[in-house]
Amino acid sequence: MKGFFEKLFSKIENDDWNIFWYVFSLFFVITLRNIIEFYITKSYFWLDFYALFHTYSFFYAIIFTLIFVIFIFVRWRLLDVFKTVTFFSLIITTPPIFDYLINFWVWSNMTYILDKNAVYHNFITFFWWLNNTWVSYWMKLEIIFAIISSFSYGYFYKKISFLRSIFLSFSIYLVFFIFAIYPVFIQEILQFFWMYYNSGNIFLVQNFVIILFVFQILFFYFSDKRFFSTLLKDSRLSRQLHFILFMVIWFFIWLYSKDTNMLNLKILHDSSYLFWLLTSVISLVYWIYFSIVSNNFIDIDIDMISNKDRPLVLDSKLDKRKYLLFWIISLLLSFIYGSAAWNNTLFLIILFIWNYFIYSMPPFRLKRVPFFSKMTISFNTFVTCLIGFSITNPDLKSFPIILAIFIIIWFLFVIQFIDIKDYEWDKKNGINTISVILWLELSKKIIWWFFIWLYLLAGIFLKDIIMLVLCLAFWFINYYLINKPVYREGVIFTNYQISLVLLLAYLIYFPMKIGYFY
Repeated sequence: MKGFFEKLFSKIENDDWNIFWYVFSLFFVITLRNIIEFYITKSYFWLDFYALFHTYSFFYAIIFTLIFVIFIFVRWRLLDVFKTVTFFSLIITTPPIFDYLINFWVWSNMTYILDKNAVYHNFITFFWWLNNTWVSYWMKLEIIFAIISSFSYGYFYKKISFLRSIFLSFSIYLVFFIFAIYPVFIQEILQFFWMYYNSGNIFLVQNFVIILFVFQILFFYFSDKRFFSTLLKDSRLSRQLHFILFMVIWFFIWLYSKDTNMLNLKILHDSSYLFWLLTSVISLVYWIYFSIVSNNFIDIDIDMISNKDRPLVLDSKLDKRKYLLFWIISLLLSFIYGSAAWNNTLFLIILFIWNYFIYSMPPFRLKRVPFFSKMTISFNTFVTCLIGFSITNPDLKSFPIILAIFIIIWFLFVIQFIDIKDYEWDKKNGINTISVILWLELSKKIIWWFFIWLYLLAGIFLKDIIMLVLCLAFWFINYYLINKPVYREGVIFTNYQISLVLLLAYLIYFPMKIGYFY
Protein backbone atom coordinates (compact mmCIF):
# COMPACT_ATOMS: atom_id res chain seq x y z
CA MET A 1 0.00 0.00 0.00
CA LYS A 2 2.83 2.39 0.93
CA GLY A 3 4.65 1.75 -2.34
CA PHE A 4 1.46 2.12 -4.38
CA PHE A 5 0.68 5.57 -2.93
CA GLU A 6 4.28 6.75 -3.32
CA LYS A 7 4.37 5.77 -7.01
CA LEU A 8 0.96 7.28 -7.68
CA PHE A 9 1.69 10.63 -5.98
CA SER A 10 5.13 10.81 -7.57
CA LYS A 11 3.71 10.21 -11.05
CA ILE A 12 1.07 12.93 -10.59
CA GLU A 13 3.49 15.56 -9.29
CA ASN A 14 6.20 14.84 -11.86
CA ASP A 15 3.86 15.17 -14.82
CA ASP A 16 5.08 17.95 -17.08
CA TRP A 17 1.61 18.84 -18.36
CA ASN A 18 0.81 22.53 -18.36
CA ILE A 19 -1.17 23.65 -15.32
CA PHE A 20 -3.89 24.81 -17.74
CA TRP A 21 -4.88 21.18 -18.32
CA TYR A 22 -5.40 20.64 -14.61
CA VAL A 23 -7.54 23.77 -14.36
CA PHE A 24 -9.59 22.62 -17.35
CA SER A 25 -9.88 19.10 -15.89
CA LEU A 26 -11.24 20.46 -12.62
CA PHE A 27 -13.94 22.34 -14.50
CA PHE A 28 -14.66 19.20 -16.56
CA VAL A 29 -15.00 17.02 -13.44
CA ILE A 30 -17.49 19.39 -11.79
CA THR A 31 -19.45 19.68 -15.03
CA LEU A 32 -19.50 15.88 -15.41
CA ARG A 33 -20.80 15.53 -11.84
CA ASN A 34 -23.60 18.01 -12.59
CA ILE A 35 -24.56 16.30 -15.86
CA ILE A 36 -24.74 12.88 -14.20
CA GLU A 37 -26.86 14.24 -11.36
CA PHE A 38 -29.16 16.11 -13.74
CA TYR A 39 -29.68 12.97 -15.82
CA ILE A 40 -30.32 10.61 -12.91
CA THR A 41 -32.69 12.93 -11.06
CA LYS A 42 -34.38 14.24 -14.22
CA SER A 43 -33.79 17.63 -12.65
CA TYR A 44 -34.25 20.90 -14.50
CA PHE A 45 -32.65 23.17 -11.95
CA TRP A 46 -29.78 23.66 -14.42
CA LEU A 47 -32.18 26.02 -16.18
CA ASP A 48 -31.89 28.27 -13.12
CA PHE A 49 -28.63 30.21 -13.58
CA TYR A 50 -28.01 30.81 -9.87
CA ALA A 51 -28.82 27.20 -8.92
CA LEU A 52 -26.19 26.06 -11.43
CA PHE A 53 -23.79 28.79 -10.28
CA HIS A 54 -24.35 27.52 -6.73
CA THR A 55 -23.19 23.97 -7.55
CA TYR A 56 -20.04 25.16 -9.33
CA SER A 57 -19.07 27.65 -6.62
CA PHE A 58 -19.72 25.03 -3.91
CA PHE A 59 -17.44 22.41 -5.48
CA TYR A 60 -14.72 24.94 -6.33
CA ALA A 61 -14.81 26.31 -2.78
CA ILE A 62 -14.52 22.90 -1.11
CA ILE A 63 -11.77 21.70 -3.50
CA PHE A 64 -9.65 24.83 -3.03
CA THR A 65 -10.16 24.64 0.74
CA LEU A 66 -8.86 21.06 0.67
CA ILE A 67 -5.88 22.15 -1.46
CA PHE A 68 -4.81 24.80 1.04
CA VAL A 69 -5.39 22.60 4.09
CA ILE A 70 -3.09 19.96 2.59
CA PHE A 71 -0.61 22.66 1.52
CA ILE A 72 -0.43 24.05 5.08
CA PHE A 73 0.22 20.64 6.63
CA VAL A 74 2.69 19.15 4.13
CA ARG A 75 4.53 22.43 3.41
CA TRP A 76 5.11 21.48 -0.20
CA ARG A 77 4.87 23.27 -3.54
CA LEU A 78 1.33 24.55 -4.02
CA LEU A 79 1.15 23.63 -7.70
CA ASP A 80 2.06 20.02 -6.89
CA VAL A 81 -0.67 19.87 -4.24
CA PHE A 82 -3.08 21.40 -6.75
CA LYS A 83 -2.22 18.71 -9.30
CA THR A 84 -2.75 15.94 -6.76
CA VAL A 85 -6.10 17.18 -5.48
CA THR A 86 -7.31 17.85 -9.03
CA PHE A 87 -6.41 14.29 -10.02
CA PHE A 88 -8.35 12.81 -7.10
CA SER A 89 -11.28 15.19 -7.59
CA LEU A 90 -12.64 12.75 -10.17
CA ILE A 91 -14.11 10.81 -7.22
CA ILE A 92 -16.86 13.45 -6.81
CA THR A 93 -18.51 12.02 -9.94
CA THR A 94 -18.97 8.58 -8.36
CA PRO A 95 -21.65 8.97 -5.62
CA PRO A 96 -24.65 9.56 -7.91
CA ILE A 97 -23.55 6.71 -10.20
CA PHE A 98 -22.82 4.03 -7.59
CA ASP A 99 -25.67 4.89 -5.25
CA TYR A 100 -28.04 4.72 -8.19
CA LEU A 101 -26.71 1.50 -9.77
CA ILE A 102 -25.39 -0.58 -6.89
CA ASN A 103 -27.75 0.31 -4.04
CA PHE A 104 -30.87 0.46 -6.22
CA TRP A 105 -31.64 3.72 -4.53
CA VAL A 106 -33.11 6.68 -6.36
CA TRP A 107 -30.55 9.48 -6.13
CA SER A 108 -31.88 12.85 -5.04
CA ASN A 109 -30.21 16.22 -5.49
CA MET A 110 -27.44 16.89 -3.00
CA THR A 111 -28.50 19.19 -0.17
CA TYR A 112 -27.21 20.62 3.11
CA ILE A 113 -27.69 19.28 6.63
CA LEU A 114 -29.86 21.91 8.27
CA ASP A 115 -30.71 20.31 11.62
CA LYS A 116 -28.96 22.52 14.21
CA ASN A 117 -29.77 20.16 17.07
CA ALA A 118 -27.88 17.25 15.55
CA VAL A 119 -24.69 19.04 14.44
CA TYR A 120 -22.39 17.65 17.13
CA HIS A 121 -24.00 14.21 16.98
CA ASN A 122 -23.45 14.03 13.22
CA PHE A 123 -19.89 15.21 13.56
CA ILE A 124 -18.94 12.58 16.14
CA THR A 125 -20.80 9.70 14.43
CA PHE A 126 -19.56 10.54 10.92
CA PHE A 127 -23.06 11.34 9.62
CA TRP A 128 -24.19 7.80 10.53
CA TRP A 129 -27.21 9.03 12.45
CA LEU A 130 -28.54 10.65 9.27
CA ASN A 131 -30.93 9.09 6.83
CA ASN A 132 -29.22 8.11 3.58
CA THR A 133 -31.16 10.75 1.68
CA TRP A 134 -28.88 13.29 3.35
CA VAL A 135 -25.50 11.58 3.15
CA SER A 136 -25.52 8.29 1.24
CA TYR A 137 -23.28 5.33 2.00
CA TRP A 138 -21.17 6.02 -1.05
CA MET A 139 -20.75 9.67 -0.07
CA LYS A 140 -19.49 8.50 3.32
CA LEU A 141 -17.05 6.17 1.54
CA GLU A 142 -16.00 9.11 -0.64
CA ILE A 143 -15.12 11.13 2.48
CA ILE A 144 -13.31 8.14 4.04
CA PHE A 145 -11.28 7.76 0.83
CA ALA A 146 -10.32 11.46 0.97
CA ILE A 147 -9.24 11.09 4.61
CA ILE A 148 -7.12 7.97 3.93
CA SER A 149 -5.58 9.51 0.80
CA SER A 150 -4.62 12.72 2.62
CA PHE A 151 -3.04 10.72 5.45
CA SER A 152 -1.09 8.59 2.94
CA TYR A 153 0.01 11.66 1.00
CA GLY A 154 1.34 13.31 4.13
CA TYR A 155 2.78 10.34 6.04
CA PHE A 156 4.03 7.97 3.34
CA TYR A 157 4.91 10.37 0.54
CA LYS A 158 5.81 13.72 2.14
CA LYS A 159 7.26 12.05 5.25
CA ILE A 160 5.58 14.36 7.75
CA SER A 161 5.11 13.03 11.29
CA PHE A 162 2.39 10.53 12.16
CA LEU A 163 0.68 13.01 14.52
CA ARG A 164 0.77 15.75 11.88
CA SER A 165 -0.74 13.33 9.34
CA ILE A 166 -3.54 12.50 11.79
CA PHE A 167 -4.30 16.22 12.22
CA LEU A 168 -4.27 16.60 8.43
CA SER A 169 -6.84 13.80 8.07
CA PHE A 170 -8.98 15.29 10.82
CA SER A 171 -8.85 18.71 9.09
CA ILE A 172 -9.95 17.13 5.81
CA TYR A 173 -12.97 15.62 7.56
CA LEU A 174 -13.68 18.96 9.24
CA VAL A 175 -13.71 20.72 5.85
CA PHE A 176 -16.24 18.22 4.45
CA PHE A 177 -18.40 18.58 7.54
CA ILE A 178 -18.41 22.40 7.55
CA PHE A 179 -19.44 22.50 3.89
CA ALA A 180 -22.13 19.89 4.55
CA ILE A 181 -23.69 22.14 7.22
CA TYR A 182 -22.60 25.44 5.63
CA PRO A 183 -25.94 27.33 5.98
CA VAL A 184 -26.01 26.49 9.71
CA PHE A 185 -22.30 27.34 10.03
CA ILE A 186 -22.53 30.77 8.36
CA GLN A 187 -25.75 31.59 10.21
CA GLU A 188 -24.03 31.14 13.57
CA ILE A 189 -21.12 33.35 12.47
CA LEU A 190 -23.44 36.10 11.22
CA GLN A 191 -25.52 36.05 14.41
CA PHE A 192 -22.33 36.71 16.37
CA PHE A 193 -22.06 40.02 14.46
CA TRP A 194 -25.80 40.78 14.87
CA MET A 195 -26.52 40.16 11.21
CA TYR A 196 -29.46 38.35 9.65
CA TYR A 197 -29.01 35.17 7.63
CA ASN A 198 -30.49 35.36 4.14
CA SER A 199 -30.92 31.91 2.61
CA GLY A 200 -31.04 31.14 -1.09
CA ASN A 201 -28.80 30.31 -4.03
CA ILE A 202 -27.59 33.88 -4.58
CA PHE A 203 -26.48 34.35 -0.97
CA LEU A 204 -24.59 31.03 -0.91
CA VAL A 205 -22.97 31.78 -4.27
CA GLN A 206 -21.70 35.08 -2.89
CA ASN A 207 -20.33 33.30 0.18
CA PHE A 208 -18.44 30.73 -1.85
CA VAL A 209 -16.99 33.15 -4.41
CA ILE A 210 -15.72 35.39 -1.59
CA ILE A 211 -14.04 32.33 -0.04
CA LEU A 212 -12.55 31.58 -3.47
CA PHE A 213 -11.29 35.16 -3.77
CA VAL A 214 -9.18 34.67 -0.63
CA PHE A 215 -7.81 31.44 -2.09
CA GLN A 216 -7.14 33.13 -5.43
CA ILE A 217 -4.90 35.69 -3.74
CA LEU A 218 -3.09 32.94 -1.81
CA PHE A 219 -2.78 30.83 -4.96
CA PHE A 220 -1.21 33.69 -6.92
CA TYR A 221 1.18 34.39 -4.03
CA PHE A 222 2.38 30.86 -3.25
CA SER A 223 2.51 29.61 -6.85
CA ASP A 224 4.77 32.45 -8.05
CA LYS A 225 5.81 35.03 -5.46
CA ARG A 226 7.84 37.04 -7.96
CA PHE A 227 4.92 37.37 -10.36
CA PHE A 228 2.59 38.22 -7.47
CA SER A 229 4.97 40.96 -6.35
CA THR A 230 5.00 42.38 -9.89
CA LEU A 231 1.20 42.52 -9.95
CA LEU A 232 1.06 44.10 -6.50
CA LYS A 233 3.59 46.82 -7.36
CA ASP A 234 1.62 47.72 -10.49
CA SER A 235 -1.79 47.68 -8.80
CA ARG A 236 -2.35 51.46 -9.26
CA LEU A 237 -3.79 51.41 -5.77
CA SER A 238 -4.75 55.08 -5.82
CA ARG A 239 -6.94 54.59 -8.90
CA GLN A 240 -8.48 51.43 -7.48
CA LEU A 241 -9.34 53.24 -4.26
CA HIS A 242 -10.94 56.08 -6.22
CA PHE A 243 -13.53 53.80 -7.81
CA ILE A 244 -13.99 51.61 -4.72
CA LEU A 245 -14.52 54.63 -2.46
CA PHE A 246 -17.15 56.06 -4.79
CA MET A 247 -18.97 52.73 -4.81
CA VAL A 248 -18.89 52.43 -1.01
CA ILE A 249 -19.84 56.09 -0.45
CA TRP A 250 -22.96 55.75 -2.55
CA PHE A 251 -23.80 52.40 -0.95
CA PHE A 252 -23.83 54.08 2.47
CA ILE A 253 -25.64 57.17 1.23
CA TRP A 254 -28.58 55.10 0.06
CA LEU A 255 -28.70 53.09 3.29
CA TYR A 256 -30.51 56.05 4.78
CA SER A 257 -34.25 56.51 4.53
CA LYS A 258 -35.22 59.66 2.62
CA ASP A 259 -38.34 59.94 4.79
CA THR A 260 -36.71 59.80 8.22
CA ASN A 261 -33.06 60.60 7.41
CA MET A 262 -32.22 57.68 9.69
CA LEU A 263 -30.10 54.63 9.07
CA ASN A 264 -32.13 51.69 7.74
CA LEU A 265 -31.16 49.13 10.39
CA LYS A 266 -32.88 46.27 8.59
CA ILE A 267 -30.70 46.77 5.52
CA LEU A 268 -27.58 47.34 7.61
CA HIS A 269 -28.04 44.06 9.47
CA ASP A 270 -29.13 42.06 6.43
CA SER A 271 -25.97 40.13 5.48
CA SER A 272 -27.00 39.85 1.83
CA TYR A 273 -26.31 43.56 1.26
CA LEU A 274 -22.81 43.20 2.71
CA PHE A 275 -22.04 40.24 0.43
CA TRP A 276 -23.47 42.09 -2.59
CA LEU A 277 -21.13 44.96 -1.82
CA LEU A 278 -18.09 42.70 -1.35
CA THR A 279 -18.66 40.77 -4.59
CA SER A 280 -19.21 44.07 -6.45
CA VAL A 281 -15.91 45.43 -5.11
CA ILE A 282 -14.08 42.23 -6.10
CA SER A 283 -15.57 42.38 -9.59
CA LEU A 284 -14.40 45.97 -9.89
CA VAL A 285 -10.88 45.10 -8.67
CA TYR A 286 -10.51 42.37 -11.30
CA TRP A 287 -11.76 44.74 -13.99
CA ILE A 288 -9.17 47.35 -12.91
CA TYR A 289 -6.41 44.72 -13.15
CA PHE A 290 -7.70 43.80 -16.60
CA SER A 291 -7.49 47.46 -17.65
CA ILE A 292 -4.01 47.84 -16.12
CA VAL A 293 -2.58 44.92 -18.09
CA SER A 294 -4.35 46.10 -21.26
CA ASN A 295 -2.89 49.56 -20.82
CA ASN A 296 0.61 48.16 -20.20
CA PHE A 297 0.57 46.25 -23.48
CA ILE A 298 -0.86 49.11 -25.55
CA ASP A 299 1.16 51.97 -24.02
CA ILE A 300 4.53 50.28 -23.70
CA ASP A 301 6.22 52.95 -25.89
CA ILE A 302 4.85 55.74 -23.71
CA ASP A 303 5.86 53.90 -20.54
CA MET A 304 9.47 53.66 -21.73
CA ILE A 305 9.63 57.45 -21.40
CA SER A 306 7.26 58.52 -18.63
CA ASN A 307 6.47 55.32 -16.68
CA LYS A 308 9.67 53.32 -16.51
CA ASP A 309 8.49 51.47 -13.41
CA ARG A 310 5.79 49.57 -15.34
CA PRO A 311 6.41 45.78 -15.42
CA LEU A 312 6.79 45.38 -19.20
CA VAL A 313 9.47 48.09 -19.17
CA LEU A 314 11.17 47.45 -15.85
CA ASP A 315 11.15 43.64 -15.71
CA SER A 316 12.84 42.04 -18.72
CA LYS A 317 12.32 38.57 -17.19
CA LEU A 318 8.56 38.92 -16.92
CA ASP A 319 6.79 35.96 -18.53
CA LYS A 320 4.58 37.73 -21.08
CA ARG A 321 2.48 34.61 -21.71
CA LYS A 322 1.66 34.35 -18.01
CA TYR A 323 0.95 38.09 -17.94
CA LEU A 324 -1.42 37.71 -20.89
CA LEU A 325 -3.10 34.73 -19.21
CA PHE A 326 -3.64 36.82 -16.09
CA TRP A 327 -5.23 39.49 -18.32
CA ILE A 328 -7.77 36.95 -19.63
CA ILE A 329 -8.41 35.49 -16.15
CA SER A 330 -9.03 38.97 -14.73
CA LEU A 331 -11.70 39.71 -17.33
CA LEU A 332 -13.36 36.33 -16.76
CA LEU A 333 -13.35 36.71 -12.96
CA SER A 334 -14.71 40.25 -13.25
CA PHE A 335 -17.72 38.85 -15.13
CA ILE A 336 -18.12 35.96 -12.66
CA TYR A 337 -18.09 38.21 -9.59
CA GLY A 338 -20.32 40.72 -11.34
CA SER A 339 -22.83 37.91 -11.91
CA ALA A 340 -22.55 36.80 -8.28
CA ALA A 341 -23.25 40.35 -7.09
CA TRP A 342 -26.68 40.10 -8.73
CA ASN A 343 -28.86 43.16 -9.28
CA ASN A 344 -27.42 45.41 -12.00
CA THR A 345 -23.74 44.91 -11.18
CA LEU A 346 -22.87 42.72 -14.18
CA PHE A 347 -24.53 45.14 -16.61
CA LEU A 348 -22.73 48.10 -15.02
CA ILE A 349 -19.37 46.28 -15.01
CA ILE A 350 -19.78 45.53 -18.74
CA LEU A 351 -20.61 49.21 -19.30
CA PHE A 352 -17.53 50.09 -17.25
CA ILE A 353 -15.30 47.87 -19.43
CA TRP A 354 -16.76 49.22 -22.67
CA ASN A 355 -16.08 52.80 -21.56
CA TYR A 356 -12.49 51.87 -20.78
CA PHE A 357 -12.02 50.40 -24.26
CA ILE A 358 -13.32 53.59 -25.82
CA TYR A 359 -10.87 55.56 -23.70
CA SER A 360 -7.68 53.55 -24.01
CA MET A 361 -7.77 50.77 -26.61
CA PRO A 362 -7.38 50.96 -30.39
CA PRO A 363 -8.95 51.90 -32.70
CA PHE A 364 -10.93 54.43 -30.61
CA ARG A 365 -8.33 55.64 -28.04
CA LEU A 366 -10.31 58.71 -27.00
CA LYS A 367 -7.50 59.44 -24.56
CA ARG A 368 -5.88 61.25 -27.50
CA VAL A 369 -8.79 63.73 -27.71
CA PRO A 370 -8.36 66.70 -25.33
CA PHE A 371 -10.92 67.22 -22.59
CA PHE A 372 -13.41 64.67 -23.94
CA SER A 373 -10.85 61.91 -23.36
CA LYS A 374 -11.61 62.23 -19.66
CA MET A 375 -15.35 62.03 -20.21
CA THR A 376 -15.12 58.21 -20.22
CA ILE A 377 -13.25 58.18 -16.90
CA SER A 378 -15.75 60.64 -15.46
CA PHE A 379 -18.62 58.51 -16.70
CA ASN A 380 -17.03 55.38 -15.17
CA THR A 381 -16.85 57.21 -11.85
CA PHE A 382 -20.58 57.75 -12.14
CA VAL A 383 -21.04 54.05 -13.02
CA THR A 384 -19.35 53.04 -9.73
CA CYS A 385 -21.81 55.34 -7.92
CA LEU A 386 -24.63 53.48 -9.67
CA ILE A 387 -23.22 50.10 -8.57
CA GLY A 388 -23.24 51.18 -4.91
CA PHE A 389 -26.69 52.69 -5.37
CA SER A 390 -28.14 49.60 -7.10
CA ILE A 391 -27.23 47.29 -4.21
CA THR A 392 -29.92 48.91 -2.06
CA ASN A 393 -32.14 50.16 -4.89
CA PRO A 394 -32.21 48.08 -8.10
CA ASP A 395 -34.27 50.74 -9.91
CA LEU A 396 -31.49 52.71 -11.63
CA LYS A 397 -34.02 55.17 -13.06
CA SER A 398 -34.64 56.51 -9.55
CA PHE A 399 -31.09 57.91 -9.31
CA PRO A 400 -31.43 61.74 -9.35
CA ILE A 401 -30.55 63.11 -12.80
CA ILE A 402 -29.21 66.40 -11.44
CA LEU A 403 -26.88 64.54 -9.11
CA ALA A 404 -25.67 62.31 -11.97
CA ILE A 405 -24.83 65.38 -14.10
CA PHE A 406 -23.04 67.00 -11.16
CA ILE A 407 -20.84 63.92 -10.56
CA ILE A 408 -19.90 63.57 -14.23
CA ILE A 409 -19.11 67.26 -14.78
CA TRP A 410 -17.03 67.99 -11.69
CA PHE A 411 -14.93 64.84 -12.05
CA LEU A 412 -14.41 65.66 -15.73
CA PHE A 413 -12.71 68.88 -14.58
CA VAL A 414 -10.61 67.30 -11.85
CA ILE A 415 -9.27 64.25 -13.70
CA GLN A 416 -7.28 66.41 -16.14
CA PHE A 417 -4.34 66.39 -13.68
CA ILE A 418 -3.36 62.81 -14.63
CA ASP A 419 -2.02 64.05 -18.00
CA ILE A 420 0.67 66.24 -16.44
CA LYS A 421 3.15 63.40 -15.91
CA ASP A 422 2.93 62.35 -19.60
CA TYR A 423 3.47 65.89 -20.90
CA GLU A 424 6.81 65.22 -22.65
CA TRP A 425 5.59 62.10 -24.46
CA ASP A 426 2.25 63.64 -25.42
CA LYS A 427 3.97 66.73 -26.82
CA LYS A 428 6.48 64.68 -28.81
CA ASN A 429 3.80 62.42 -30.32
CA GLY A 430 1.16 65.05 -31.01
CA ILE A 431 -1.35 63.88 -28.39
CA ASN A 432 -3.35 67.03 -27.71
CA THR A 433 -4.10 66.93 -24.01
CA ILE A 434 -4.89 70.15 -22.17
CA SER A 435 -1.28 70.29 -20.94
CA VAL A 436 0.02 70.21 -24.54
CA ILE A 437 -2.55 72.65 -25.99
CA LEU A 438 -2.27 75.27 -23.24
CA TRP A 439 1.35 74.65 -22.18
CA LEU A 440 2.28 72.96 -18.96
CA GLU A 441 2.26 75.90 -16.52
CA LEU A 442 -1.03 77.32 -17.74
CA SER A 443 -2.69 73.90 -17.66
CA LYS A 444 -1.58 73.44 -14.05
CA LYS A 445 -3.30 76.70 -13.11
CA ILE A 446 -6.49 75.66 -14.89
CA ILE A 447 -6.52 72.24 -13.20
CA TRP A 448 -5.91 74.03 -9.91
CA TRP A 449 -9.07 76.09 -10.50
CA PHE A 450 -10.98 72.91 -11.35
CA PHE A 451 -10.01 71.56 -7.93
CA ILE A 452 -11.18 74.67 -6.08
CA TRP A 453 -14.63 74.39 -7.68
CA LEU A 454 -14.77 70.73 -6.70
CA TYR A 455 -13.96 71.35 -3.05
CA LEU A 456 -15.86 74.63 -2.81
CA LEU A 457 -19.05 73.15 -4.26
CA ALA A 458 -18.73 70.07 -2.03
CA GLY A 459 -18.45 72.27 1.07
CA ILE A 460 -21.39 74.46 0.02
CA PHE A 461 -23.46 71.43 -0.94
CA LEU A 462 -23.10 69.93 2.56
CA LYS A 463 -24.04 73.30 4.15
CA ASP A 464 -21.54 72.88 6.98
CA ILE A 465 -18.91 75.50 7.80
CA ILE A 466 -16.47 72.93 9.21
CA MET A 467 -16.67 70.83 6.04
CA LEU A 468 -16.24 73.99 3.95
CA VAL A 469 -13.02 74.86 5.81
CA LEU A 470 -11.75 71.28 5.40
CA CYS A 471 -12.56 71.33 1.69
CA LEU A 472 -10.64 74.56 1.22
CA ALA A 473 -7.69 73.09 3.15
CA PHE A 474 -7.60 70.06 0.83
CA TRP A 475 -7.82 72.38 -2.16
CA PHE A 476 -4.80 74.41 -0.94
CA ILE A 477 -2.78 71.21 -0.43
CA ASN A 478 -3.57 70.11 -3.98
CA TYR A 479 -2.59 73.55 -5.30
CA TYR A 480 0.81 73.15 -3.65
CA LEU A 481 1.27 69.57 -4.92
CA ILE A 482 0.30 70.39 -8.53
CA ASN A 483 2.70 73.34 -8.72
CA LYS A 484 5.67 71.65 -7.08
CA PRO A 485 8.78 71.44 -9.33
CA VAL A 486 8.80 67.64 -8.88
CA TYR A 487 5.32 66.47 -9.89
CA ARG A 488 4.01 63.37 -8.10
CA GLU A 489 0.61 62.18 -9.21
CA GLY A 490 0.36 59.55 -6.44
CA VAL A 491 0.60 62.15 -3.66
CA ILE A 492 -2.21 64.19 -5.25
CA PHE A 493 -4.36 61.07 -5.50
CA THR A 494 -3.67 60.27 -1.84
CA ASN A 495 -4.70 63.74 -0.69
CA TYR A 496 -7.84 63.52 -2.82
CA GLN A 497 -8.75 60.07 -1.45
CA ILE A 498 -8.28 61.18 2.16
CA SER A 499 -10.91 63.83 1.44
CA LEU A 500 -13.24 61.11 0.10
CA VAL A 501 -12.74 59.01 3.25
CA LEU A 502 -13.57 62.02 5.42
CA LEU A 503 -16.65 62.65 3.29
CA LEU A 504 -17.76 59.03 3.85
CA ALA A 505 -17.21 59.35 7.61
CA TYR A 506 -19.13 62.63 7.65
CA LEU A 507 -22.11 61.16 5.83
CA ILE A 508 -22.23 58.20 8.23
CA TYR A 509 -22.03 60.25 11.43
CA PHE A 510 -24.27 63.10 10.31
CA PRO A 511 -27.21 61.36 8.62
CA MET A 512 -29.39 64.50 8.56
CA LYS A 513 -27.16 65.80 5.75
CA ILE A 514 -28.19 62.86 3.57
CA GLY A 515 -31.52 64.54 3.01
CA TYR A 516 -29.89 66.99 0.60
CA PHE A 517 -29.22 64.18 -1.88
CA TYR A 518 -32.90 63.37 -2.43
